[in-house]
Amino acid sequence: MFDRKAHNKEYYHQNKDRLKIKNQKWREANPKKWAFIMHRQHSKERGIDFLFDFDTWVEWWGDDFDNRGCKEGQLVMAREGDEGPYHPDNVRKATCSDNIREQNWR
Repeated sequence: MFDRKAHNKEYYHQNKDRLKIKNQKWREANPKKWAFIMHRQHSKERGIDFLFDFDTWVEWWGDDFDNRGCKEGQLVMAREGDEGPYHPDNVRKATCSDNIREQNWR
């Protein structure tokens, strides 16, 4: 019987460097898609539902896409009351410091 998991593990081991370069090139060529995937993954890790599709997420960020982040003055997707899912009806743009400040007020 073919063991796909073992095959994939061996393939990755044999092609690790080539795959890393290929993945890095894809991320550089697709920065919005990569950012969306990472936002969705981090939400999942935090146990927060993420109810945006890619096109809606990109449209929601609009011209502010390049100003996302958690450095001073950058914007984050803040959930109302820091509760519920990431959904167009439940989020707004806020600076990272404002979002943290609001969390500390509760």
